Amino acid sequence: MRRNEIVNQTSNQLFSLQIYPENFTANQTFRKYALAEVSDFNNIPNDFERFELESGKYLVFNYQGKAEHGPEIFRYIFQNVIPENQFEVDNRPHFEIFGEDYNPNDDSAEEEIWIPIR
Repeated sequence: MRRNEIVNQTSNQLFSLQIYPENFTANQTFRKYALAEVSDFNNIPNDFERFELESGKYLVFNYQGKAEHGPEIFRYIFQNVIPENQFEVDNRPHFEIFGEDYNPNDDSAEEEIWIPIR
């Protein structure tokens, strides 16, 4: 992992960010990024891209468990929580935040799931 090349990180958290096309369906492709939060865009390796997250409202879920159960959690969020509470998903990036010692195969792995809403 090349994370240690980013000298101006503001935390040890890892970000997994997805950009979905509008009216996304399960069979479509999407863009996925691994990100680190930085204090500024100085001293970032030349072959790294910069990304600025647009502000807005998000639903935030704390999940604990193996990553292999992720599809069940997301299905529950999108098929139950969002419609039952009359939320509308916004066309902005979705992301998850992990601690630096995150292990996707660990039953006690923790992550935050951020879903953009309007």
